[in-house]
Amino acid sequence: MSGKQMALRTTKLFGTSDPEIIAQQEGLEVIITYLPQRWWDVLLWDYIAIREDLVPKWRRWCLAHSLGHHFMHHGNQLRLAEKAELVYRRRRQEADAEAFAAWLLVPPDELEKLQQVEGETLDGWTISEHFGIPHEMVPFRLGTGDNPYLNSIGW
Repeated sequence: MSGKQMALRTTKLFGTSDPEIIAQQEGLEVIITYLPQRWWDVLLWDYIAIREDLVPKWRRWCLAHSLGHHFMHHGNQLRLAEKAELVYRRRRQEADAEAFAAWLLVPPDELEKLQQVEGETLDGWTISEHFGIPHEMVPFRLGTGDNPYLNSIGW
């Protein structure tokens, strides 16, 4: 199942696209804490740790990203595989989690309503503010640009 499909399914199942409510209802404990600079979030069993120095929009995105891993990849993070296969799987899982975050946080029906209200004046900043997501991720969600995180890991 794709990240988009899983996000739409999750929203329907929980009756919300709010990652904090979903994490709570799923029994996950979210911890805002110090993490080394290269780590933004960590999912470990029933715990999600998010780096404390992130702005709220990035914390929200990281929580949704971790939920994507929880629903789509839970239990297989530590599998052993050949190095090339492991790198490919990691990239694929990261892409899945990013798509999940994008579609969870910007549900298509709510985006359509916003487009109807804003009309031609709808821009990335308005979408970012309305949905509480990082501005850099709007083009990725709209399918008009790359995901900077996925680019950084060579996807």
